[in-house]
Amino acid sequence: PGALSTVGWDDEGVRPDRYLIVKDGILNDLQTTREQAPWLSDWYASQGKGVRSHGNSYGQSWAVTQFQRMPNINLLPHPDRDVPEEEELHRFAKAWIKVQKMTSESRPEEEVVDAIQSENLSLARYNRIVALAESYASIKAKLTEFVIAERTKLSETS
Repeated sequence: PGALSTVGWDDEGVRPDRYLIVKDGILNDLQTTREQAPWLSDWYASQGKGVRSHGNSYGQSWAVTQFQRMPNINLLPHPDRDVPEEEELHRFAKAWIKVQKMTSESRPEEEVVDAIQSENLSLARYNRIVALAESYASIKAKLTEFVIAERTKLSETS
């Protein structure tokens, strides 16, 4: 709780729990309220799961009917496609330093793309890592560490 659309308890008094709606591209569970969960008892039984509300009930005020909604939702990165490995982050750090220098020198875009590709990264992957670093503090911290280390190496060799 504390972020947008988060609650500690839903409007039926159920504490929202952690569960995956989609896992590895396959429907894994459903958003439910106390009223809806029993409707899905056959599906839950086929999945080997107990029937229960996940804390998805919401009413605009005490005077309106509650309905199902999704609080506390997070989109997790795909472990193979989204989360860069350390070696890829090292390559990104080298490319990022080159891009910063070339941009400050107003070098042509083609040269900047070539610099990224020289570190064995596609432009799309480079941009994806930039977006991940903006969204995840842990990735940003690791990248900052690698950029500092790479700049230190560069200054020692020049």
